[in-house]
Amino acid sequence: MVRARVLTLAVCLVAGALPSIDLAAQVAAPPAPAASAPPVAVLLQVEAHPDSNAALYTDTLAAALMRNPSILSVIRTTGLDDQQLLERAKRDSCSVLMAVKIATEGADLRVEWNLSMADSSSAPSTGLVSRSPPTADELASSFWVNAVNAAVAYTAGARVSLLEVRGPPGAVVEGFGEPFVLPRSGRLVLPLIRPARIVWVASAPGRLPERGVFDATHDGPALVIPSRRWGVDLGFYGLSFGEFRVSYAVSPELEARFAVSQFLVGINLQNSHDTEEPSLTQSFPMVQLGLGAVYYPTLPMKQFRSYLSLDLFARIFSPQGRELFVDPVAPWGIQPAVGMEWGRGIAGRLYFEVGGVFYPWAYPGLMAASLGGNKSSGLIFGGSGWIAGQPGWFLEVPILRMGLRFRL
Repeated sequence: MVRARVLTLAVCLVAGALPSIDLAAQVAAPPAPAASAPPVAVLLQVEAHPDSNAALYTDTLAAALMRNPSILSVIRTTGLDDQQLLERAKRDSCSVLMAVKIATEGADLRVEWNLSMADSSSAPSTGLVSRSPPTADELASSFWVNAVNAAVAYTAGARVSLLEVRGPPGAVVEGFGEPFVLPRSGRLVLPLIRPARIVWVASAPGRLPERGVFDATHDGPALVIPSRRWGVDLGFYGLSFGEFRVSYAVSPELEARFAVSQFLVGINLQNSHDTEEPSLTQSFPMVQLGLGAVYYPTLPMKQFRSYLSLDLFARIFSPQGRELFVDPVAPWGIQPAVGMEWGRGIAGRLYFEVGGVFYPWAYPGLMAASLGGNKSSGLIFGGSGWIAGQPGWFLEVPILRMGLRFRL
């Protein structure tokens, strides 16, 4: 008893003399659980010989795959070769291809599967099971266990990459699952399973909505959302003379624009009452410079989009081709118009406008004479001046415009 007490006391003294040890620090912390890979879509093709049970095999295998949380969806197909399967997988954003062949081998059934990645990021995997034909209960329970386990293990290697989305700060981006908002930096990085083909839509305050298709197989690691505030019109004034206009989107509904309409070279659309053959072209030594505004009451994403416009312009005249003057016959005018543009996207659209030209300070007789007196495509009106002894007013309707509108 005495020896035991002495031994215990000695052990305590030795322990007290040793440096203190934090036992908790010596216990290794459990590793953090690895983030589970996002579920993937599988493109499935089953070939059976004879093929009387192909549909049943396909349905039961698809159901067995879908019971696993690592499988997001199963898209079924038939009759495709390897290249067609690959193209179909990319088109339907399927990361994994699973081709299954079932054939009778004596009294047994031979089930062979081939697994591959649509982006070829992993080597293909094959498997084979030879067993007796399954009963209905086995098809619904245990028949596909080996094939499903192989598919689940293979999907763990599905390629997940990071996609950087860049665009206007505050833009709401849709198409990548839940909509998200770009931060102040205008840059956001999110995980993406490749391959994928994503139709996205982005809208930001004060900007025109944008839409596009992002092919995660070919389009690189970044999606850049354009901000198209500038527009360029290349068209015809009165369907005859070339015209160039530049616009700036103040908001999705309102634009300011600058226009240059030239009358130096144009197509002659007027009929001639003379016996001589009319010329195919017409020319006037004049250029028209204008400032205007455009209002869009309809949504920008519509294929057909109507608008109202109002332009104020000056007529620059050069009778000898050398010096420039403000046209004394009608120095300035106002152009209201109603327009329609058509296109599947924002980048390029066709436009057509119908409007008129009102000259509040003009000489009606001289203006009518400058039009040739036989303008068959429109009506002209004129009147005396607003103040006695002053030039009058002149109105020409309709004025037609058409051309191509590009957003930059």
